[in-house]
Amino acid sequence: MKKHLNDQLYEIIAASIRDRRLPEGTLLLEGHLAELFHVSRSPVRQALVRLCEERLICTFDGRGYLVGAAPAEVIRDKFDMTVFGTVSKTSRPKKTESWQRVYNDIERELLHHSLFGSHRINELELSRYYNISRTVSNQVLTRLHLLGLVEKDERSRWQLLEWDERRLEELYEVRRRLEPYVLMRAAEFIPAEEVQLFIERLQQFDRLVIAGQAKSHCVAWTVSDLLEDIAVVDLELAEKVYLLEDCTSPVVVPGVVDHTEAADAAFERFAKVGMHLIKSTEPIKS
Repeated sequence: MKKHLNDQLYEIIAASIRDRRLPEGTLLLEGHLAELFHVSRSPVRQALVRLCEERLICTFDGRGYLVGAAPAEVIRDKFDMTVFGTVSKTSRPKKTESWQRVYNDIERELLHHSLFGSHRINELELSRYYNISRTVSNQVLTRLHLLGLVEKDERSRWQLLEWDERRLEELYEVRRRLEPYVLMRAAEFIPAEEVQLFIERLQQFDRLVIAGQAKSHCVAWTVSDLLEDIAVVDLELAEKVYLLEDCTSPVVVPGVVDHTEAADAAFERFAKVGMHLIKSTEPIKS
């Protein structure tokens, strides 16, 4: 679950204090910190209050706070983001929408229940269970509606749809048709020389160990593409590839869809050209 903005700020500032990147006596001002982190003053204020409660900083007779419980001197130097270590522009604290903090949990729970039939969703009870507002519940359900997991009936009540065999087949048919096209279009924006350098680097390793999800789809397609590139250079390079069978699995929804046969067939084809099928507990032969 994602953290509140004030909690993110608290952790970053507290770490800098404990690591002494912010020396004892350093003056901390709401406005200055808000400007550095590109946030409003409210979450900064909450973070500073918490730091003060934990005696990492103390109130200052002038304005703001001083680092330390009782510093002997006041350091008024205006510091920059370097005092916060590895915090970069892309990893700076960001506001998390309320619905995002519970979305994954609700989606996972509803998806599980959808495998056993259709159900009516009580928005009020959902809000009470997750301790969220009706507004947040509605935002989550609206996003799940866009994914096709839920819908509203003629009386505008939320309904959880059953993931039966027909719906799953339709989903995978759409994915089968669209995913290659989307990937090919995205690949157009990757410089060809970078792709070639990446392939060449993989081929230079003594061993290439592959694992991941899903064995019947992403893993099988990736290894198949790699095999095509290897064949252009030297098919014997396939002997450098090790596929960890116990660290990957096919897409299987009991009683609905099972891609085990397709996954096993793909791995059998890889083994025939020299790739090794092993378990993570087995030693790799030198």
